[in-house]
Amino acid sequence: MLDTQERLRQSERLAALGRMSAGLAHELRNPLHTMQLLVYAMQQDCPPQSPLRMDTDVLHKEIDRLSLLVEQCLDVARPPAPAFTSQKVHEIMEDTFLIVGAEAQRRGIQLRKHWSSALPAVQVDGAQIKQVFLNVLLNALQAMESDGAIDVSIDADDTTITTTVQDQGEGIPEAVLGQLFTPFFSTKPQGTGLGLSISQRIIEGHGGSIRVTSQFGVGTSVHIVLPRGPVNDYAQAFAH
Repeated sequence: MLDTQERLRQSERLAALGRMSAGLAHELRNPLHTMQLLVYAMQQDCPPQSPLRMDTDVLHKEIDRLSLLVEQCLDVARPPAPAFTSQKVHEIMEDTFLIVGAEAQRRGIQLRKHWSSALPAVQVDGAQIKQVFLNVLLNALQAMESDGAIDVSIDADDTTITTTVQDQGEGIPEAVLGQLFTPFFSTKPQGTGLGLSISQRIIEGHGGSIRVTSQFGVGTSVHIVLPRGPVNDYAQAFAH
């Protein structure tokens, strides 16, 4: 009961922050779009190797980063309602591996699969679950310098299907663990602190849960639990 009340309070705080973020994001969107167009026009007038062209390339990347932050703020404010279809979670993970595979290979990190192709289908929004998997796998890659492996396990029982992503990074200090799902909290210099809070909102909108366990000096595991049955009204309340 206490856990349910805390989740509801957290949802209310996130909704309030989302409304504030949405207002700020809308105000930033138009000037950022104007800046993108102006920088693009400047790039067309600059020779490829000129110092000004290199400066405009930097500007273009930084504006793109700001635009991504704006879009993430809007995702927190108004996550789209899930469009549930019958899908297999391990097939969604396979698609996500294709996205992060090149980065993993560049870092010399193995992506190891631990699941059966006979796992049952569940009712999910495939695009949203892929976004969650992408956020979690990118976090795992960024937690590791190079070499090593990320182990992904997917298991099912009578009522749930659980995905576990385990990295071999340094681990997360106990003091930080409790803040991981707080919007805008990040330990990364370039991080927005929105990936996990958005992921939590998506998973709760599916009637599931997401939690992180970590052992400092050993690694971190992210556990994503989804129901095998229909999403209930309580879950739908978190999705809006």
